[in-house]
Amino acid sequence: MSQTPIAVEYSLEELLKNINSKLDKLDEKIDTKIDALDQKFEAKFDALDQKFEAKFDALDQKFEAKFDALDKKFESKIDALEQKFETKFEKVEERLNSLEIGQTKLTEKVEGMNERLQSVEGTQKNQVWALIVLLAGAIATAGFRTFFMGNP
Repeated sequence: MSQTPIAVEYSLEELLKNINSKLDKLDEKIDTKIDALDQKFEAKFDALDQKFEAKFDALDQKFEAKFDALDKKFESKIDALEQKFETKFEKVEERLNSLEIGQTKLTEKVEGMNERLQSVEGTQKNQVWALIVLLAGAIATAGFRTFFMGNP
């Protein structure tokens, strides 16, 4: 069995047009596929970006809340320390005032003792001079009796 060859005649121009149209269709399919993939990629990227933004915002809010809580805690500790310092400073100031009052009273007492000592010194001087005068009088009397008056 032998077959007769079939003669096919094509023009090169038509063949190239067919190839060109098929390439154009293939190019359009590839472009639509690429556009579809690009849209899917953009959609997924946007969704991922939104998720990231949401998670980042949540993390930022948590951080802010923690930071605010820490700041409040720090402020309360500082306030407590300031109050302790103020009360201790007031106590020291009260002690210093009472010490100054005690010093003033002590100074007054020392001044009073100084005045008394001066009056005692004056009295003692007078007493010493009185004793000297009495002693001198007694010696003079004894000498006068011994030398000028005879013994009976």
